[in-house]
Amino acid sequence: MISEGFCLVDKTKIYEYCLTDKTICLYNAVKERVLRMNRDILKQIIVDQKEMYLDNPLISRDYDLEENVNYCFVGIRRTGKSYMMYQQIHNLMNDGISSSQIVYVNFEDERLLEIGVDDLNTILEIGIEFSGSKGKTYLFLDEIQNVGGCCQTKRRLTKLSISFIFSWKYIHS
Repeated sequence: MISEGFCLVDKTKIYEYCLTDKTICLYNAVKERVLRMNRDILKQIIVDQKEMYLDNPLISRDYDLEENVNYCFVGIRRTGKSYMMYQQIHNLMNDGISSSQIVYVNFEDERLLEIGVDDLNTILEIGIEFSGSKGKTYLFLDEIQNVGGCCQTKRRLTKLSISFIFSWKYIHS
């Protein structure tokens, strides 16, 4: 729990004691920091989820993806979108890409229920940090539709020197 005289912050609740416009601005800044996903938690989730593709036995499917092209796999539930990601990750590793350059995040993980678009930037930063000076970062974002505002981030990522693949579950309404 953090107490700053006029603002009391606890892990799940924020109590506001505002007296002036200045305290309202400071309160909003503190509130944003509290609501964003903790960087260490995101790092742990990324490390935990590596097992999803490293330990997953694959049966090779015959499809080719061009190099240096970003993809968004769209389809209904259980059609193999995640599996295609796993296979692409294995192909990269077989081509000599270090696993530290590969970031895979599945947004159906219950620890990511409260994730927001701002946290996608943190995931990108963590990926670049993990890659270090080894080279390009390869970003695999599974079930990205669970993150509000992800379309704008997807457009911005296309302008960076990062390869990424998204999976997007098609939900017919």
